[in-house]
Amino acid sequence: KDLEYKALQSQINSHFITTTLNAIRWLAIIQKATNIKEIIDAFSRLLKSTWQVMEHDTTIEKELSNVQDYLFIQQITHSYNCEIFYDVAPDLMNAPCAKFILQPLVENAYFHGIAPKGGVGTICISCQPEANHRIRIQVTDDGVGMDQETQASVLHSPENGNRFNGIGISNIHQRLRLKYGEEYGISIESEPGSYTRITVV
Repeated sequence: KDLEYKALQSQINSHFITTTLNAIRWLAIIQKATNIKEIIDAFSRLLKSTWQVMEHDTTIEKELSNVQDYLFIQQITHSYNCEIFYDVAPDLMNAPCAKFILQPLVENAYFHGIAPKGGVGTICISCQPEANHRIRIQVTDDGVGMDQETQASVLHSPENGNRFNGIGISNIHQRLRLKYGEEYGISIESEPGSYTRITVV
C-alpha cells in the first residue's frame, strides 16, 4: 500500500507543468500583472499537495482547496467556459478522506464532459454525510455523457488517467476499495448527450 501511495503521489504530467509555466511567461510579457503571483502560488500549492510524502489521508477542505487552485490555473491557461457549483455540508470540512480523489474527477468532468460539448457547461460538486460515518461525494456535469461501455472502461481501465496527474477514475476506485473495503468506491451514472454523475463513497 505504501508503494502504491508513493507512486500515486509522484505522478504529475510534465505537459501540464510546461503549459502552465509557459502561460506564466506570457502573462509576464504581455500583462505585467499581479495575478502572476496568484497563479504561481496556486500551482505551488498543487505541487506540494501532489508530492507530499506518505500522507495517505487529507480532509474534505484540502481536497476542495486543490480543486479551486486547479480551476484557477485552468481558467487562465485554457479559458475555461464552465461554472462550478458547490454543495458541501459545513461539518464535513474537517472530515478525513483519502487523498487526491476530487480534483481528478473535476478534471475528467471538464475535459471529457464539458469541453467536447462546446459552449458553457456546469459542474456541481456535492459532499454530504451518510449513515455509519460515510461520506458521499458527487461530481455532476452537464456535458456529452457516456454510454455503458465507456462507463465500464473508465471505471476499470488503469489507463484512463487524466491530464494533470495521471490519476484516472479506476485508480481512485481501486484505492478506496483497498483502503475502506469492497463496498466503497465509485459508481457512474450517465446519459449520452445529457450528463454524467460520478459518486464516491
